Amino acid sequence: MGLNKKSKKYLKDNLHTQSLAKTARELGVEQKELKKYLAKIWRPEKFNQFLSSQKKAASSLRKRINCFNLKKFLQNNFNLLLLLFLLVIGVYINGLGSEFLSDDIATIAQNQKLDSFAYIRDSFPIAFRAFLYFLINLVFGRSPVAFRSLNLIFHLLSVFGLLILVSLLLDKKVGMISALIFAVHPLLVESVTWISGGNYSQYSALLIWATIFYLLSFKEKRYYWLSLGCFFLALGSSEKAMVFPFLLLALAIAYWRDLGKNGFWKKLIVPFLIGLTWIGFYLTKVPERLADLETSYYQDTTQIPSFFVRLPLAITSYLELFLWPRKLTLYHSETFISQQRFILFVVVFFIFLSLIIYLFFSKNRRLSFWPVWFLLSLAPVLSPFGVSWIVAERYVYLGTAGLVVLVSFFLAKLFKKENLKPLGIGTISLLIVLMGIRTIVRNIDWKNQDNLWLAAAKTSPNSPQNHNNLGDLYARRGNLDLAIEEFTIAIRLNSRYADAYHNLANIYQQKGDWGQALENYKKAAEINPNIWQTHHNLAVIYFETGEFEKAKESALRVLEINPDSPYIYRNIGLIYLQLNQPQEAKKYLELAFQVNPQDEEVKNLLLKIPDL
Repeated sequence: MGLNKKSKKYLKDNLHTQSLAKTARELGVEQKELKKYLAKIWRPEKFNQFLSSQKKAASSLRKRINCFNLKKFLQNNFNLLLLLFLLVIGVYINGLGSEFLSDDIATIAQNQKLDSFAYIRDSFPIAFRAFLYFLINLVFGRSPVAFRSLNLIFHLLSVFGLLILVSLLLDKKVGMISALIFAVHPLLVESVTWISGGNYSQYSALLIWATIFYLLSFKEKRYYWLSLGCFFLALGSSEKAMVFPFLLLALAIAYWRDLGKNGFWKKLIVPFLIGLTWIGFYLTKVPERLADLETSYYQDTTQIPSFFVRLPLAITSYLELFLWPRKLTLYHSETFISQQRFILFVVVFFIFLSLIIYLFFSKNRRLSFWPVWFLLSLAPVLSPFGVSWIVAERYVYLGTAGLVVLVSFFLAKLFKKENLKPLGIGTISLLIVLMGIRTIVRNIDWKNQDNLWLAAAKTSPNSPQNHNNLGDLYARRGNLDLAIEEFTIAIRLNSRYADAYHNLANIYQQKGDWGQALENYKKAAEINPNIWQTHHNLAVIYFETGEFEKAKESALRVLEINPDSPYIYRNIGLIYLQLNQPQEAKKYLELAFQVNPQDEEVKNLLLKIPDL
């Protein structure tokens, strides 16, 4: 059946704006009818050129977006998604039952505020992560398995999302290889097995899906609102999600021919407004963060290496950990390296930048997006302000996706020739097995506090934090001399480390060496006057040595810092009794009785006070 006049006009009007296949569907005819008509009215050269352009357009990003159906993709790839699910569970199952570790103890296990809805309000703007914590605690209580399962869920969402995103931007084979490697890469363990590191896997998963929905919004507008929704939830998981609009900008530049003329820039306005607002808000927090590094983490911020030193050091360290994930540790303290090694790091860094430039101007320009993704994802922690650690494995969770895709693109080339397919399958299988084993072994390091600190001792000999943790470990095991040695090393590495002074004083107090205990408690209080336990222990020593005025001063300081400190009112009451001030003693003992009416000692003391 030939084309009528109306159909010919429609074909002419839409010839250069939509595919021949879509035009055929709109007209209700077969493509061969349209080709037959065009071959009749055009010269052979023009017709062949048109067919070539149509073939190229069929492989374009816009074409893939228009043809993509999320529901059908999930249905058609159910077996692959199941494999990825089993793979993730298989390599992380041995870490699921680990204890609360490090920051988990203060933020979850011992955090009484977690039982109150006000916990979410006080956590603003990281309210979404706080909401999930509150919900888990409400349903499961303080269960490490429940809290850690949250991380596992978001890691799975990241893996599934990476499969879809790469399938859209490159092809399904690269997406499949990327998802398989990302599922098991050991560099990601800190963000999955450590509960407190889970905000990185959480915001990363949400940003990956936000990018997917953003692309699909060129097909259906409703996806745009889903993208913005994911972006907001990501910001409520970590402020580092503020990089999202810059990732979209990098995507637009890499895929300029596909996206540059399709309203991409208009859709960038809202994400940029949100992102820049968030950046502005957090810039006001920089002075507070720097002060916190000095008072809570005892860092001398004047000694932080310059941005131009930290940048190649961090980037090259992450590349090394990605390619050879052997020295995985919570504390990457070995960043102060020899001049020769630093020069090598700078060279590697510039080679990496050169690779990006080469890819951008090559026929594989679209591939340049992924190393840029890696760099942009690290921007919040590589700022010139020095408010973050130089290297931390959790920082690079999102960036690892970019490196994985880059490697997977070249691995996928092994499948283009039939004779190389066995090599491709063997290489990828070997990589997954080796990385899976390394992930399982790394999970063992996160089983409990002792495992974590002993593992870090092998890779982080210059970490004062880890020596402090080791001192605590040996103290719990009753080896006080070894504990003293570890705390002393921590102080030697960081002379401003108040926690280590406090812990060293605890050991001397246990050994009955009041002089050394007093000296180290005083030093801890001098550096950080807000450690209430230090003032409590000073009050105990002064009380035992009969210096009751000093004991009173220290005890009142405890009350000022932490009015919820156990037995503080009773202790102050006892000190006032020794100072022969019965009315003051009675006031504090009555407060102690209100807090704990079952305290028989307090009750008896109150009965005796009127007779004094």
